[in-house]
Amino acid sequence: MHVSDNLNTVISPLPQKESAEIILQINELNFKAYEIRNINLKESLAVAEEALNFSKNISYSVGQAFALNNIGFIKNSLSEFESALTYFNEAYSLFMLANHETGLGAVYYNFGMLFVRLGEYSKALDFLLKSLAIREKINDNRGIYNALFQISYIHHQFKEYDIALGLLERSLKICRDLNDKVGIAAQLMLIGMVCSDNGESEKALSSLTECLELRKTFSDDRGYGTALLIIGEYYLKNNDYGKAFGYFEEGLGVAKKVQDKTAQIRFYTSIAKLHFLTNEFTLAKNQLENSAALALSNNVNSLLPPIFSLLAELNEKENNFKDALTNYKKYEEYKALVFTSEAKLKIKHDEVIKKMEAANMQAEINRLKNVELKTAYEEIELKNKEILDSITYAKRIQVALITNEKYIEKSLNRLNIN
Repeated sequence: MHVSDNLNTVISPLPQKESAEIILQINELNFKAYEIRNINLKESLAVAEEALNFSKNISYSVGQAFALNNIGFIKNSLSEFESALTYFNEAYSLFMLANHETGLGAVYYNFGMLFVRLGEYSKALDFLLKSLAIREKINDNRGIYNALFQISYIHHQFKEYDIALGLLERSLKICRDLNDKVGIAAQLMLIGMVCSDNGESEKALSSLTECLELRKTFSDDRGYGTALLIIGEYYLKNNDYGKAFGYFEEGLGVAKKVQDKTAQIRFYTSIAKLHFLTNEFTLAKNQLENSAALALSNNVNSLLPPIFSLLAELNEKENNFKDALTNYKKYEEYKALVFTSEAKLKIKHDEVIKKMEAANMQAEINRLKNVELKTAYEEIELKNKEILDSITYAKRIQVALITNEKYIEKSLNRLNIN
């Protein structure tokens, strides 16, 4: 058996000629799911699931891995973290077996994104640095700036503003060189947030404004809504309540348009904060009740603690201590619930890490097997060459001897004639 035959069994069964069109279709489906996943999660999920089913039917393991990775990304976006972890781990195992560097760079990035959302920044940083190393190795510029963006965000959370800005300037340059408007807008938004927290108000406003104007030029309602929320929070922080309200109100309209319930909750809560700061307590209470109802009906428990905390504070302002106590108890209840959910997810994470280590070990075993097979094959090739060389050498001697015998015979014949 040739070494390449063994490699094919490790990666995936070699598709027959008639499967070539299906392979192409699967790759196109995976790419489409990737391209639209920030625009239409529902459609992206349907496309990724179709790619997954086709891949399974023909045992196309790399196609399965990319489909699983896309589905995991969507689950993460929907805050279904445990499900996302499972999909990412399955994708990781397949990419490892295939030794697929592009896929590994992508799934490491998605693991990092997930842990960023969970606030586990040290774990996130570990995965993102692995992703960055692979993407730099294979010169994947889009992958590089995505990894740099998330790493910058972590340094921002650590209040390491200079490091964050240095990385963001690098990633922004890559985006501008690629003329990637979506990437440019994302970098500018985070630059604005970092500068705002670092006291660089002028640069913050300039970056956020450029980001917002750029978002208007392409169809990414979710991204545009996020930009409106960030710039609204900037004006709220700087006590410009009129402008803040305008951005929040527009952003809420966008969130309703794309049916992004989580974004709607965030906008209702931000508008409530604004009314609270301007002593418009009735308006603030209405917005908080809208926010709480939406969060409860959609099981977005992670956003409930700050809502009930602000409600309790508002009740105190109105000397309504009974409702204040009720809402404070709800704050503690949901805070504990979120903590419990995160604890369960950490246990799940540990299980995933063990599976990843097992996949690493299996991949290393397969690699060593292939090295051994390759070495054995090379030894056989060398021995075959030695045998062929010996045969060739023997033939040369035989030809030479036959030639000498004929020459001697001719010479003797001449002597006899004479």
